[in-house]
Amino acid sequence: HIHLQHTSTLSQTYNTSLATLSSIPPSHLQLDETAIDELVGNELLTTHEEVLADLSTLKTTRATLLETAQAQYELEKEVVRYLPWLKGGMKVDEDEVKFCNGLLEKLELLKVIHADAKAVRDKKRDDEARQKALEEAEARRREEEEERKRSLEDAMKSKEMEAKPGMVWNKQLREYQYLHDHTEESWRD
Repeated sequence: HIHLQHTSTLSQTYNTSLATLSSIPPSHLQLDETAIDELVGNELLTTHEEVLADLSTLKTTRATLLETAQAQYELEKEVVRYLPWLKGGMKVDEDEVKFCNGLLEKLELLKVIHADAKAVRDKKRDDEARQKALEEAEARRREEEEERKRSLEDAMKSKEMEAKPGMVWNKQLREYQYLHDHTEESWRD
C-alpha cells in the first residue's frame, strides 16, 4: 500500500517536472545567434535574466527528474521481491474462480430442482392454510352453535323460570310442564 502511494507521488512529481519543462520557451533553449544579435539594451538584459532563470529551472528540474528516476528504480527493484507472492496470489485467485464457476454450474442444475421443490412447498403451504381455515371455520361454527344453544336454554329458562305451582322442568322439551296428578280423574269425564 505504501509502495503504491510512493509510486503515485513519484508519478505526480514527474508530471509536474514535465509541465515545468514545457513552460520554458523553446527560444531560450536553442541558440539562435541572429535573434540574439538583434537584441539591444534592456531587451538583451531582460532576455539574459529570463534565460538565466530558465537555466536555473532546468538544473532544478533535472535534479528532480534524476531523484524521481532513482526512487522509481529502487521501487522497481523492491517490487521484484513481491513477484513470487503475487504469482501465488494469482494462482489462488484462479483456483477460486474455477471453484466459483463450478458452483455456478451446480446452481444452474439446482435451479430446475429448486423451482419444482418451491412449487411443491407452496402447494403444501396453501393446502395447510386451506385446511387450517376450514378447521377454524368448523370450530367457529361449533362454538356459535353451542353459544346459540346456551342462549336458547338461558332464554327458555329465564322465561320459564316463572314456573307456576305444580310445574316441573322437562329436559327433553326444555320447558316447564304441569305434573299430572294420578289421583285426579277429571280426564275420564
